[in-house]
Amino acid sequence: MKIAPIVSKQKYESVAEQIMLMIRDNTFSEGSYLPAEVELASMFQVGRSSVREAIKSLQIAGILASSAGKGTLVTDNAMIAIANYDLGELIMDESSLAELIELRCIIEPAAAALAALRRTDEDITRMRETVERMEGVTDKSKLLRLGHKFHSLLLSASKNRSMKQFHDSISLQLLKMRERDFLSSEIFIRDSSTHREILDAIINRDERKAKELMLKHLETDYKDYIPQK
Repeated sequence: MKIAPIVSKQKYESVAEQIMLMIRDNTFSEGSYLPAEVELASMFQVGRSSVREAIKSLQIAGILASSAGKGTLVTDNAMIAIANYDLGELIMDESSLAELIELRCIIEPAAAALAALRRTDEDITRMRETVERMEGVTDKSKLLRLGHKFHSLLLSASKNRSMKQFHDSISLQLLKMRERDFLSSEIFIRDSSTHREILDAIINRDERKAKELMLKHLETDYKDYIPQK
């Protein structure tokens, strides 16, 4: 693979991108070790500090790992971690916000319907505890995290591992997205009662109502950002 000279951006970001490209094309395969920092710095024509920062950022993402006395290892799940990393970058792109919301409007109502059919008593207890913690709270940051937890618990209750794994892969990006200023405190307070209604439908095993309420919940919160039908 030909190494492109590093230009623009933060240098460490460009180094990280090229390392990921080299993992994708199997230049650095999963389970293998990267060359030493000094060699990488020479390959990418940057200082060792840029290489060090790039490696650190990829370690946080789960793409690389440090092995004492051996160097930097490409993790066994590096390709999956790169896919999640790329998805996260896409989601944080402003132009992709509407697409993410549209995707949530497809997946989460279906998950709510499945949760109504498959939920256990333990699922109900955990979701009820979260909803009760939301009631009476006015702090946006706290409501944000409790609401996010409710949605995560609902995905778990659906017993669809693929849906849950997808949700987990973008959970941090979803949380960051919901911190954006267009979601006011009033929206989060209103959502407390909406979550209670969704939970009641799941408790009653009313899959149709659970699905309808979840879709209405998302469409109401994000009506200005959902692509026109």
